[in-house]
Amino acid sequence: MESNILNLPSNGLHTGTRAAGVTIFYSEITQMISDSRWILIAVVLFCVFDFRLGCKESEKRKEAADKAGNTLLSEFYRFHRSRAIRRSASKFVDYVLLMMVAESFGAAFLPYIGVPYIYGAWAGGLIACGCELSSAGGHFLFIHGVQVEKKNAKGYALAFVKALAVAFARQKAGEQVGEAVEEAFNEAENKETKIK
Repeated sequence: MESNILNLPSNGLHTGTRAAGVTIFYSEITQMISDSRWILIAVVLFCVFDFRLGCKESEKRKEAADKAGNTLLSEFYRFHRSRAIRRSASKFVDYVLLMMVAESFGAAFLPYIGVPYIYGAWAGGLIACGCELSSAGGHFLFIHGVQVEKKNAKGYALAFVKALAVAFARQKAGEQVGEAVEEAFNEAENKETKIK
């Protein structure tokens, strides 16, 4: 076993090798961020949007738990700023890593078909935006009291249109009009279910 001046066992990588690895990694991530800054900005905006809707859903769930007298759920859904920020930051770091991996695959395959490799990072960013949009959509539907019965694309699209129409009617014309629009959607769904 090789030893150094202090007679400690060598661990394989010397400081110079580590520094070179970190420098290469740093330059690659800096270049990726520079080349794909617009999709990265979109990812940040989607994360903030999802964070905002997630806070509203948590608030609504806490109110329901308080009404039910369930102190355990009430404490679970109480807004914890540090936990919320930590989870959102962790998601963002995961998305940056996803973009880096996608860029690596892009660098390996895309130049052979004549496409710049940076589009790999853009593809990773679009996947991240899709994940955040899906999460924000779930929060939006819960906030507006819409439950998705059919767990497919059509079911989610119909539930989203219903929630959007009811929320718009409540905001512009009042609570009673919103309830009337919601009842109309429910009657249409019941008729469709009876026909099938």
